[in-house]
Amino acid sequence: SIRSDGVGMPVTLRADSTQDLAPLSWSADGGYLLFGCGSYRSSLGGALWRLSLADGKAEPVLPATQAVSASALSPDGRWIAFTTVSTGGPDIVVVAAPRSGVAPDLTARQWPITSTGGDKPVWRRDSRELYYMRPDGTLMALAVDGTHGDFRVLSETPLFQAFQRDIFHSYDVTADGQHFVVIVAGTEEGAPLAVVTNWTQMLRRR
Repeated sequence: SIRSDGVGMPVTLRADSTQDLAPLSWSADGGYLLFGCGSYRSSLGGALWRLSLADGKAEPVLPATQAVSASALSPDGRWIAFTTVSTGGPDIVVVAAPRSGVAPDLTARQWPITSTGGDKPVWRRDSRELYYMRPDGTLMALAVDGTHGDFRVLSETPLFQAFQRDIFHSYDVTADGQHFVVIVAGTEEGAPLAVVTNWTQMLRRR
C-alpha cells in the first residue's frame, strides 16, 4: 500500500509467491482489506480473505470452494457484496461482514441478489444503495435495507449502459450516487474515461 498523499514509501501488506493476491475492497476506517487469493490469470476468481492492518492477520471470509471475482464492503461495515463465479455466474451475493476482532463465520447466511448475471458491486456512501453491472453492460441501482439483520432489496432501477474494461475496478460512484466515473472499453490506442452526469435524464426518456 501507499499513502494517498504520496508521502512515504510503499509498504508490503502481504506477499505470496504461490498465488495471485488481488486487493478488492477497504473498510471505511482503513482497518481491513478484502482481497482475493487464487490464480486470477488462469481462472475467473479466487477465495475471499480479510486482512487486518493492525496485526497483519489474514483469514478467509467465505468457504474456499466459493470463487469470488469482485467484492465490496459496505461503508457502514455491515455487509459484503461479492461476485461469485462458483455456480456458473457471475452473480451478485451479499453476506454479513464479520465484526472487527471476530473470526469470520464461513457458514453465515448468504443472500443471492441476481440470478441472470451480475458483476462489480459498488455501494453508495450511506450503504442504502448497491450498484452492479449486468452482462449487457447496464448499470443497475438497488435500493436496499439491512438495518434489522436481514438484507432486503426494496427496488431495482436500470441507470445507463456502458461497456467497461475487463478489470476489477472499472467504475465508481460519488458519495451521493449522482455521478459515475467509468473506464469503458476502447480501441488498442487506449480506453477512454467516461464521466456520466445527468443520468436521471436517461431514465426520463425510457
